[in-house]
Amino acid sequence: MADLTQDALFDLAGDVLGGSRAARSLELARLAPLTRRWVVTWAIASLIIGTRALGLDWWSRHHEDLGADGTWLDRGTPDALLTAGHAPGPGKEDGRSCLALLGNWIADDAADSLWGRPIDFVDLNDYRGDDRVRLPPGAKPGDRFVASWDPGGRVLVDIVYRDGAADPEAEKKGLRRGPVGSTLGKAEYHDAYEAGWAWSVATHTGPIRLPGEPVRGPGDPFAVPIDPGVAARLHKWAIDHGAAADELGGMWRTKGDVVAMIRSGLTSKRPGSWLHFTRAVEAVVDEDPIALAAALDGSTAREGGLLSQLPPAVRRRLSMSSGWS
Repeated sequence: MADLTQDALFDLAGDVLGGSRAARSLELARLAPLTRRWVVTWAIASLIIGTRALGLDWWSRHHEDLGADGTWLDRGTPDALLTAGHAPGPGKEDGRSCLALLGNWIADDAADSLWGRPIDFVDLNDYRGDDRVRLPPGAKPGDRFVASWDPGGRVLVDIVYRDGAADPEAEKKGLRRGPVGSTLGKAEYHDAYEAGWAWSVATHTGPIRLPGEPVRGPGDPFAVPIDPGVAARLHKWAIDHGAAADELGGMWRTKGDVVAMIRSGLTSKRPGSWLHFTRAVEAVVDEDPIALAAALDGSTAREGGLLSQLPPAVRRRLSMSSGWS
């Protein structure tokens, strides 16, 4: 795609997914907080590439997830989930709809179609490569399988023969069977996942406007002004903690100003104390007093806590709206 706009993305979704699915996806995308719109557009890009790989009938086939005990769990059809708009159960949805989950589903199903179903899940944040997955029945040295490590992410699993003493603890967990164990190999993502990531990076320069939203006019959600007192205090905190004024994009007056600063990547280059700052400014944009209170509360134990930067009236409003004090 030469045109990296959300209009072009949803036009392509209409061509690939079908008009009704694209329209429903846009409805759900509008539910996402402004700071999480990258999540839902990431999902749309994944759904486009995944549907191209798997065909339109993917939407009417039942999706299964690998459970913690190694069994496969029926989650229903993608069409049913899209129609419902939300997954059943109490789990928190990133983007306030099922779009992120659908993006994960199609990335996993596309990976399964390309590399085969995984035999287990493995956390690749743990650097160890030996005896990390449960051995399937009948596995023998020389066999090769795949394990899941992220939506659309797969890592090769080679079954090997191990010399030396037995490992009763690994045997109990199903990671060893006598001298037979496993070792992890190359890890890859399917294009259905990579497409979402690439779209997010390519459009990571400012506010994400959905089709039909004006720019700098009535109805532009990013033109909504933010509390100038809160903006000034948080801006000052950032300056006091090492940010240059030009990095912050000047004084923030609208939600779009703050989103542009967030998406510039500035906060990701800063120390851990900036995590609370990031959450605080996101909560200001999303008008989420509970999240703002939690971010400020988490920062108060640190030197120069964000709480002290807010005007007293704002602190009182937070206390009343969130139960925080």
